[in-house]
Amino acid sequence: MYALTGCYDAPGGNVFFIKPPVRNVMGGELLPPGQAAKALGLDARPLGPAGKGWISEADLYRAIVDGKPYPVRGLLSFGSNLPATRPDPQRSREALRMLEFYAHADFFPSAMSRDADILFPVAMPWERQGLQAGFFVNLAAESLVQLRTPVVAPRGEARSDAAIAFGLAARLSLNGHFFGGDPEAALRHVLDPTGLTPEALRAAPEGVTLPLDMRYLKYQDQGFATPSGRIEFYSEALLRLGQPPLPEFRQPGISADFPLVMTCAKLPDRCHSQHQQAERPRRKPRLPAVHVHPATAGERGIGEGDPVTVRSPHGTMLGRAKLDAALDPKTLWAHYGWWQAVPGEAPEMSANYTSLAGPECDPVSGSPLLRGICCRVEKTLLP
Repeated sequence: MYALTGCYDAPGGNVFFIKPPVRNVMGGELLPPGQAAKALGLDARPLGPAGKGWISEADLYRAIVDGKPYPVRGLLSFGSNLPATRPDPQRSREALRMLEFYAHADFFPSAMSRDADILFPVAMPWERQGLQAGFFVNLAAESLVQLRTPVVAPRGEARSDAAIAFGLAARLSLNGHFFGGDPEAALRHVLDPTGLTPEALRAAPEGVTLPLDMRYLKYQDQGFATPSGRIEFYSEALLRLGQPPLPEFRQPGISADFPLVMTCAKLPDRCHSQHQQAERPRRKPRLPAVHVHPATAGERGIGEGDPVTVRSPHGTMLGRAKLDAALDPKTLWAHYGWWQAVPGEAPEMSANYTSLAGPECDPVSGSPLLRGICCRVEKTLLP
């Protein structure tokens, strides 16, 4: 749509601002090509995230539980919460329990950490240093480089993610790839192309603005990362994989048993499942909200605040009805990322939205289908 309307990287449109020239230290170049070729899901979806070193949760579960295409026996996870944010939380728990060794790093215990052999406590943002190069909103924001310094000392044995990674590198004799084990040297290396130093940023806690070049329509010089170098509405690359070269709309397969369609939304005070553990006195509901059109609720004897069960062909979710006249009568939406177990229920996330999602995934990216889920809703009596 941006391209069709002339808004791609154009003034007043969807602009891709120049970013501060910090160095990338992800270390992807350290992975031998032979190892990179083993990324789970790469054979099935060569244009998907596996080509950049990312994998889908379904491929991970298959490797752990079924040993296909090869067994995965260990996992180190930073801040993930797969049981609460990805389909089939039961299979997620099964996979995590089957690992020979599993370490997890997080702010708080979570659904993901329950089966970890080791839980690394991570320092909160106010307890650790953090570099931000560019703030995404506009050119002025993108030009700002800020080094946030700690406000308070970490509690207990909490460390930053970087400190945990550097500590593990030292124990594994990998300091040669970690700037001699010196995080300050790493920070200096990252900043070097900007002309800034850690000392200069610490002396200006509000941040330093860089004189970035503002150019629009950059694609006219650089082209796009496509075979033709242009934006492609008809994708030859997808066609070669046997996928439709043009986008297709697939209607959810509603039926007499599942006549409604469920979708989800990310709330402004959440990020996936983050902040779900935060206490909200007098505001925090015991069950996640399930938004229902008043007519749909009335046909099923559901009133405002009633506990409800949403059922799909793949699982169930408990929630509390919230009447919403702005919805289409055949559409529901519920909170995504809810992971506390419901009191009196089994701990397998009985109030978890992702229990409704099935194993289907996008054939190109492997992304799970978390919207457009066929379902039904009914009033529920809780003990």
